[in-house]
Amino acid sequence: FPAERDRSWCRAREEARDGLVMPVVEDLAAMPLASHTPDGKVELDMGISGLLGCGAHGIVRVGRVLATGERVAVKVSPIAKSAKSALKELTVLTMLPSHDHVVKIESAQVNVVDGMLYLVLELCTGGELFDKIAEVGGLPEPEAKASFVQIVAALVHCHGAGVYHRDLKPENILLDKHDRVKVADFGLASTREREPSSLAHLQHTAVGSLSYAAPELHLAADGDARGYDPEKADIWSLGVVLYCMLTARLPFEVAHALLDERFAAVTREGISVMCPDSLSPCAISLLGLLLNPEPRARPSARELLSHAWLDGVTLPEPLPPPPAPAPPLPRCCVSRVGEPAIEPPMSAALRRTLPY
Repeated sequence: FPAERDRSWCRAREEARDGLVMPVVEDLAAMPLASHTPDGKVELDMGISGLLGCGAHGIVRVGRVLATGERVAVKVSPIAKSAKSALKELTVLTMLPSHDHVVKIESAQVNVVDGMLYLVLELCTGGELFDKIAEVGGLPEPEAKASFVQIVAALVHCHGAGVYHRDLKPENILLDKHDRVKVADFGLASTREREPSSLAHLQHTAVGSLSYAAPELHLAADGDARGYDPEKADIWSLGVVLYCMLTARLPFEVAHALLDERFAAVTREGISVMCPDSLSPCAISLLGLLLNPEPRARPSARELLSHAWLDGVTLPEPLPPPPAPAPPLPRCCVSRVGEPAIEPPMSAALRRTLPY
């Protein structure tokens, strides 16, 4: 798993509880960056409070659009170290139609001087789902349902457009100021180039985060030539995310029976052996579907919306579009006391009739 193994230029630290691990790339956080995007239209907040996060492929800072004052997120990636990931994310975000629960891209720019790719994205001020889980120690089921159905809706949208995330985890699920879910970080995503029924649709590259990767990805990493269905791999990762949401724990460290005794127990007895008594039977049933070691037995994202655990759970109403920017003020003249004064409309009309 490249995202897990290629840590020679960073130091990962644990910052959570009960097995949830959040990677932090300190070298990137300290790396000198330009104070503006290459087009000069967005100013980056270079202070400590302006740092939103670091990952294996880049750093994210708060930015301010100078023309409007709007706050955005700016993801900066070194092209030399992560060109494939950065360009993949750019490609995916530009090809995906807009969706309420997928982070939106505003622009993409390259600074040829410092070799950085700048992605200007919508700002999600609610932070990561990971932080919310760690803060409360597991979400009550009604609250988990409200967030989970939004994640599922995002996957329905992505899979319908032929995009597979392949690195779904709480760190890559953001929350806006209204606590609405936004799926982000498509740097390891893949796109559909063949029909799903075709063997050519299967993939062979093991990518993603170790604890969220499906069993068939571990087989691919071990050299299994059969390949895996990226759509079903996303569903497995979604199951691990749901388990984390409900328990603030990982169900197992790695979905490999020879490497993890807890996963071996799950393959023998089902996911219920890892579920606390506080979970409802309906929630355990859903986890059993998502975390089925047999990929073909896992439901599609669309089928999940009709599961009994989500009965009565609806998506939030779409937010109204932001107000249009204020029109520019009419031309101004200077009054006798030196203050700006609005030029009377009639004087502009008269001026057009003058020969000079």
